[in-house]
Amino acid sequence: PVANDEQRENQEEYVNIIVSSILRHLSPAGIVFLSGLIPSLKALFPEVFRSVVMDDDSVSDCDGNNGTTDGVEENCDNGNESDRDDSFVGNEPNENEERMVGDGSSTNYDDDNGNGNDCMGAGAYRNKLHYLFRRLLKAISEPSHSPIFFYVDDLQWADSASLTLLSSLVLESDHFNNADEEEARQCLFVVGSYRSNEEDYPEILNQFISEIDSVPSVRVTNISLGGIAKSGTNSMISDALRLPIRLIRNFSDVVHKKSAGNPLFVKIFMTSLVEDHYLTYSLEEQRWKWDIDNVRDIS
Repeated sequence: PVANDEQRENQEEYVNIIVSSILRHLSPAGIVFLSGLIPSLKALFPEVFRSVVMDDDSVSDCDGNNGTTDGVEENCDNGNESDRDDSFVGNEPNENEERMVGDGSSTNYDDDNGNGNDCMGAGAYRNKLHYLFRRLLKAISEPSHSPIFFYVDDLQWADSASLTLLSSLVLESDHFNNADEEEARQCLFVVGSYRSNEEDYPEILNQFISEIDSVPSVRVTNISLGGIAKSGTNSMISDALRLPIRLIRNFSDVVHKKSAGNPLFVKIFMTSLVEDHYLTYSLEEQRWKWDIDNVRDIS
């Protein structure tokens, strides 16, 4: 119980540090704006959302919902009363903000009616969203906090909007720039993974990767992961079946060939063998059993 109390106190202290840092980098209007992308912000900043004025006197009717803008504390002129760095909300994006992956034609933040945001165009909305997201990442990845490991899996299935946001996060430098060199450092490590052998491998991902690789200021490490060797498959199956390698070598060699040494495919294939009763557990012998010929004949 004492350890749990200490962990709880440490967690609360860390949350307070992060909340304070976010408030230094984002205005209340920026926090409300980002809550559409990150709903958990509402739980972290209840006072901010309680203080948002939502009436016809302070917010014009931008979306037809009785004068509300889904919690965005702004008028249609995109004004922002805060002097924080999230004040970039203009309709004229700068050169860096206009960076896109490919032609960006599929990047769309339209509403359900396909009309976009009535207060600003889709491009301006996108630029503001990207800028505020970068400010948020800066706030939570400063040297005084724990480092941030930002991992994005299955990039081959990412849409244009997601890749454009990731490109903005990696390539734009406004969230690194600061008068104080120590504060300008950012403890952020971005990892993206994708399957290069997918049949419908998208061209836009190639463009995204080429763009990231072409920027000298961004350190990129490319790691190609192939299938594991037969010995690795043997060890994997030996551990799973709790049998010595010498007893499962022929069986694991067949599995290795059918899975091309891909650990995920090994797991899926082994699961299917159990479900289809090609691989069964003998209570009498207290071990797993199989018919190697039947397994080999599986197409």
